[in-house]
Amino acid sequence: MVIKVEAVTDDATYCRIQKLLSSKMNTPLGTPEEEAELQALGDAANRYALERWPELSRPTDGVHEILFLFDMGSVTIDGLLEVFGGREELVAYMTRRQQLDDEKIDMIVERFNTKREFIDKPFCKPAGWVYDVRPGDAEWWVELTEMVRELTGIDRIEQDRGVSA
Repeated sequence: MVIKVEAVTDDATYCRIQKLLSSKMNTPLGTPEEEAELQALGDAANRYALERWPELSRPTDGVHEILFLFDMGSVTIDGLLEVFGGREELVAYMTRRQQLDDEKIDMIVERFNTKREFIDKPFCKPAGWVYDVRPGDAEWWVELTEMVRELTGIDRIEQDRGVSA
């Protein structure tokens, strides 16, 4: 079965396909042909996005996936604290100071509907925490940043270096 879909060559087509794919999420598929067509549309949109926004192809790690899940509303601080077993463990991971064990990876995948390969990656950045403004300074971001600052003393460290976070 060969599925032909329109080429994605501009932002308007990309946005339209993204909207269509979003509307189909978590809904039953009608036929194998429909599934194949949606997969082909997703692949076409992905190819366009990687060409249009090359920064999307930069290396990522599990911390990036957790931040993405926050942005999508799929995780909460409380939910992650249950998985990590406490604030110190969550902060150690989010500051790339401690990798996850298999049990925690399995819990994240199961509870937050993500794929193991998105979480089970080596860190792509050195240990540390960089304040990166999130849209509207999301409540979860402020809470997580404050938790990191409190448990790592990042404010003191940054003040000693003459850097403001």
